Amino acid sequence: MYFSILLAFALATLAISFIYFYMFSRRQERFMKFWGFSWVAYSFSLLCLIIFINTGSDFLLEIRKVIDMFNILFLLFGVFAFMHVVIPTYWYRFSLYMILLAGICMIYRLDLLSYYLPISAFQIATALVICYNVARYWSVARVEKYVATIVFFMWGVTKALLSVMELYYTPIFNLYMTEIMLSNILNFCILTIYVQYTRQEAGLTEHLYQTVVENALDAIFYYRLTPYHAFAYVTPSVETITGYSPKRFYESPRLYVHLVKEKYLDAVEDIFNGKIQHDEGQVVEIVRKNGETFWGEIKATIITGTGKKPIAVEGILRDITVMKSAQLQQIQAKQSRDLLLSYISHELRTPVTSIAGYLTALDEGVIKEDQEVREAMEIITSKTMLLKKLIDDLDQLSKLETHQFSFEFMTCTITELVDHLLSEHFFQIRESGLPTTVKYDRKNLEGYWLVADEARISQVFSNLLSNAIKYSDTDSSLLIVFQVDDEDSFVTSVTNTGKGISPKDLPYVFDRFYRANPVAPEEKSPGRGLGLTISKEIIKSHGGTIFAESIEGESTTFTFTIPLYKEVSNDKGKDSGSR
Repeated sequence: MYFSILLAFALATLAISFIYFYMFSRRQERFMKFWGFSWVAYSFSLLCLIIFINTGSDFLLEIRKVIDMFNILFLLFGVFAFMHVVIPTYWYRFSLYMILLAGICMIYRLDLLSYYLPISAFQIATALVICYNVARYWSVARVEKYVATIVFFMWGVTKALLSVMELYYTPIFNLYMTEIMLSNILNFCILTIYVQYTRQEAGLTEHLYQTVVENALDAIFYYRLTPYHAFAYVTPSVETITGYSPKRFYESPRLYVHLVKEKYLDAVEDIFNGKIQHDEGQVVEIVRKNGETFWGEIKATIITGTGKKPIAVEGILRDITVMKSAQLQQIQAKQSRDLLLSYISHELRTPVTSIAGYLTALDEGVIKEDQEVREAMEIITSKTMLLKKLIDDLDQLSKLETHQFSFEFMTCTITELVDHLLSEHFFQIRESGLPTTVKYDRKNLEGYWLVADEARISQVFSNLLSNAIKYSDTDSSLLIVFQVDDEDSFVTSVTNTGKGISPKDLPYVFDRFYRANPVAPEEKSPGRGLGLTISKEIIKSHGGTIFAESIEGESTTFTFTIPLYKEVSNDKGKDSGSR
């Protein structure tokens, strides 16, 4: 009978250890692994006891005592693992000392009491350390902590004392039953602690999930497909992204129809009908509640039920406007760069070909006469200067567009700037031979101030004037106007009569390398298409605007404005505009 009871309990203990290992395999909690090893050791301890009852060999009791020592050591290691603390190495050394002591006792056949006492003392010391750590460091409920401390203490101390009492107590079965009862209590206590620990972990996980969800920048949603279509859950962040509260989504299952532009509607319908999932993201244009649009990315996963039938869609909506804009700018920049390179190669080809042709002719002696040589050298020099001008313009434009160009801004009056412009370009106007009218009321423009780089403004004025002269016929005329408008800006305009610019060309005249067709009259040299682009960047750096107006067949006017700088004139007593 005793044999059957002990054997049944040994098998039950071994089964419990397998349960612990199963829980460890699912949760990967190290303390469950150690406690599983503890009950494996206890199962082998009972097996040694069963064999001892049938054989009477003291050697089995000695082995059982060593196994009991590992039983409580594994309990201690589990306690350390439960606290996420590294097991101190001295416990491994103490264990080795105890094993060496047991080996010496068995080799020299010492009596069981001298063998049991030191190991029992070690077991009691281990039990006290377990109780101390449980009582002080375990983060479980107070009642459970106290109960666990008492149970661990009773198990460790009683197990050590019972092994000594086995040597002298005659009704030994009562001792074994006491041990079995304590082991059951300990198992129940460990399982209770595990359940409580699992509950705390689940609560913490839920809290962390809730915190992450509520503070997420992306909108997370769960869209039910059966038995009817509806938003089962939407995170609060959806209101920040779309302008609609989660409540609106719960009340309107098809609200997404009003969020996307029509050309993306079919793709979004497929997502919310469970027809297609986008693990990599579907990029669509989304309209906010206030009418603003942004680029959104929808990542969706289809949840299937029995028969692989879609039952729900879970997904994430995020605002990728910044990334999409950067991507579009990158594409646009590449296209612009490729176009620029093609323009540069085209613009360089003509003068380089011409220079190469004349140099070859000179080298091979095709051109021999002094007059022909001089003419060839003049052409080579002209083409070389044209190349230099093109390279300088490209360098200046590049620096302007990347904000690496340095300006020398200074305060000056409008009259100072206009006087400088007229004086510097007087001969250019006179040599054009075109009738020119200058509207400049010097008296009324006194007292107005600007912050400007005179040299750069002169460059802009020169470009406008050169274009006006270049695209004028012999019977054309020029009109130059300097004034202050109602928006507190200094306005300069240059107008030439003639063919004008066609409406289809007008929007592009400030683009780099763009030249309207037809270009200037044949007898005049066509430009490189960079002057107006550079002028636009210069005026932009001054905080002003530049634009062109044209009446085809009549006239063309180029105008630039610069904001006035507020300065009170003591002489005139009037305020200038604000920049």
